This record gives sequence, C-alpha cells and structure tokens, in this order.
Amino acid sequence: MPRYETLDTLKENCDLKPPLIPGIVGDCWVWRDSKSEGYGRATFTKGSRWRVHHLAYAMKHYPENVLLGLVHTGDYGFVVDHRCTEKACCNPDHLQLVSNTEN
Repeated sequence: MPRYETLDTLKENCDLKPPLIPGIVGDCWVWRDSKSEGYGRATFTKGSRWRVHHLAYAMKHYPENVLLGLVHTGDYGFVVDHRCTEKACCNPDHLQLVSNTEN
C-alpha cells in the first residue's frame, strides 16, 4: 500500500472534479483508493492509518503534529468538515474544523 508524505502525494491519488456547492473555490480532490463509509483512507509514512481528509487538513495546518502522529481532531471536540459536502474530498481548502455539534 502506498504511503503519503505530502499534500502532493495525496493529490496524485485523486480525481479532480468541480465542487457541487456554489461558491467553493477549486476542484474537489476525490480520493480514488481505499474508502470506509465514503471517506478516503490512507497510510501515512510511519504506517498509521488516517481518514484522508484528516491527514490533508493536518498536513496543511499542523505539519509538525502530523510528523508525530498527534492530530486526532475528534479527541478535542472538533471534527474536520467538508464545506464541499464530498466525503471523499481531501482538498485542504475545502476542509474546516467545526465542533461536533455543528457537524
């Protein structure tokens, strides 16, 4: 199984499609590999399994924590939400942290 170390290596495994929601800028990066419940799954460099959108969000906003395997947003009462509503999208510009209540 491939391992993903950067946003570029994640994007290489995606199909680029226009978002369904008006006002969302940029294409959705729709994951074409392993999925669970519609969400992409990937193995990071150190062998840990992540939901792809969590990994993409963390790579953009918390790269130092990703290297340590520390980003598990659900543990802190927040989840990574898809503004584009495409579960398999891992474009970090389409993702935002929201509370469990908002989600």
